[in-house]
Amino acid sequence: RGLENQAPDGPALQIIDQSAAELCQLVLAVHSQLGFGEAPWTLAATGGVLLGSTILRERLQQKLHQQHRAVNMVPIDNPVQGAVYLAAALAR
Repeated sequence: RGLENQAPDGPALQIIDQSAAELCQLVLAVHSQLGFGEAPWTLAATGGVLLGSTILRERLQQKLHQQHRAVNMVPIDNPVQGAVYLAAALAR
């Protein structure tokens, strides 16, 4: 989380953009394999890298929206909390 206070330079932004693009493809592949269709859905973002990098989360969200996906990405500090959040969303 110490890098959040520093503005990324050009090469760092390229790495972040490439990482976001690859994460986007992985997320969409899993979404497709699970057969969730085109309905709006929530992505629980967890883990040190996603939670520690606002810019990576923002770029991932942008990439997901560029794919015309109605995605609500929610940062979750605790994976159990994420499971409960998703279960509650499915119950609605």
